[in-house]
Amino acid sequence: MQQKIIQRLHGQAQNYAWGMLSTNPDCLVYKLTQKISNEIKPFAEFWMGSHPSLPSLYENGEKVNLDLPYLFKVLSVDQPLSIQIHPNKEQAKVLHATKPNLYPDDNHKPEMAIALTNFEALVGFTDQQTIIQNIERNPCVIQKIGENLWNQFVVAQNQQAQDILKQIVATLLSLTQDEVKYLLDNYQWPIKCNPSLDPGSKIEKYDVGYLFLLLMNHLILQPGQAVVLEAGLIHAYLKGNIIETMANSDNVVRCGFTPKQKDVETMKEILICEMKQPNYVQPIIEESNEYSFKQYITKYQEFACDYLELKPQEKSKVFKIKQNSILLCIQGYGKLINEEGQHELNFGQTYLINKENEVHFQVDQSLQLYICYSQ
Repeated sequence: MQQKIIQRLHGQAQNYAWGMLSTNPDCLVYKLTQKISNEIKPFAEFWMGSHPSLPSLYENGEKVNLDLPYLFKVLSVDQPLSIQIHPNKEQAKVLHATKPNLYPDDNHKPEMAIALTNFEALVGFTDQQTIIQNIERNPCVIQKIGENLWNQFVVAQNQQAQDILKQIVATLLSLTQDEVKYLLDNYQWPIKCNPSLDPGSKIEKYDVGYLFLLLMNHLILQPGQAVVLEAGLIHAYLKGNIIETMANSDNVVRCGFTPKQKDVETMKEILICEMKQPNYVQPIIEESNEYSFKQYITKYQEFACDYLELKPQEKSKVFKIKQNSILLCIQGYGKLINEEGQHELNFGQTYLINKENEVHFQVDQSLQLYICYSQ
């Protein structure tokens, strides 16, 4: 039997502790599951793709067994995720071979986050002057770092400053729990970073992650803004809903804000300590009276994402969708139409487009669609 060009997909949810509760009206992941449950629990991530940890399902219940190069997600974040980095391809191969319990595959995991709501995150190390200001308000931290190393950092430039920052990070990660408690009991919050951190029951009061606020960029993305996260870039999501696209991997190196196993030695080894602003993704925009189109692309060939908003109309212009794309509807009602026929579109419906195809839309109520694909 010939495979259909367009097939309905069913994504699946991950119930990590940091996710929004099913009772939270802002929890997009719970709504996307299209299930009603009396059980109150967090709904953190909605996965669409073929990763063996949680592959999507076809209508008949079979797992998607394609080798898709990307993983497509929606995240609903209520409490901070782990302070984390991701390995590059070479590092991932070694980590998967030596620690398969922590690193389930041998692929790298660059990511792009596109805000669906206001979204808070910590991304990368902030500029050197801000770090100096933040830490000088915390003399107890300087004491633990060591006066000599700290004085070197204050006057260092470029690569030397990065190398010393890496030593500072290694020192913080090597602190005992009693030392972390001492520092946090005397903690002065950063000047430019006062995130709405709700540790809930997931994060200990005396978690080393709080010390990293002295070092990192605090972002509040507006809906439609996007940022790319590359290998070795330290980051932690804090609050809100996002679309996330990435290479097809689930490799995460953790060091703070997590009850999961931390891998401090790997973190020290592969962390990149550049001090700079995050790498924002500026979408390519095309607009008319009938539609708005935004294309989010990065240097990574494995993934890209389009946003398409269509106003009510009987028949839209023709759009070309790439092979092995996944289309997600997050608002509206209408039909996706191709040579095979019509496919219903409303909130939460997801489709796999198996080969490059020209489609158009009937829009009964304004549609908002995200389409993930490899370049």
